[in-house]
Amino acid sequence: MGDGGAIVQIRDGAGQLVAVSDDAWRCLVVHTAPLDRSCERESNPVAGGGSCTFEAVDPPEGWHLAGFDASGWAQASVYSEREVVPRGGYEQIQWSDAAQLIWGPDLAQSNTVLCRLVVD
Repeated sequence: MGDGGAIVQIRDGAGQLVAVSDDAWRCLVVHTAPLDRSCERESNPVAGGGSCTFEAVDPPEGWHLAGFDASGWAQASVYSEREVVPRGGYEQIQWSDAAQLIWGPDLAQSNTVLCRLVVD
C-alpha cells in the first residue's frame, strides 16, 4: 500500500513559473484499493478478493480536454515530504517553494488519481 503523491511546476518558454501543484488543483480518485487495510498483511493477496477488494470507476468522458468542468471534484490534498517520501530524482530538481506534493485524500488507498488545473 502507498506510493501516492505528485509534485508539479510548469514554466513557460522564458523559464517563468506559471503554475505549481497545490490545493487549487481539483482531483478525482478513480481507483481505490484495498478497501480493507488488512489486505496489506495478507500473505497471498488477491486483488478483488477477500480483504483486498477495490473500487474503480471509469474516468469521466473528456476529463483531459481544456473545456472540461472539474469544479465538482475535490480539492487536492497536500502532503509533506515526510508523508510522501518522494524518490526517483525528486532531489535532483530545484522545486519552487510554492510547489506542493498533492494527491487524493489517502496516500495509501487512493491509487489512481486524476488532477486538473486551469492555467490562464
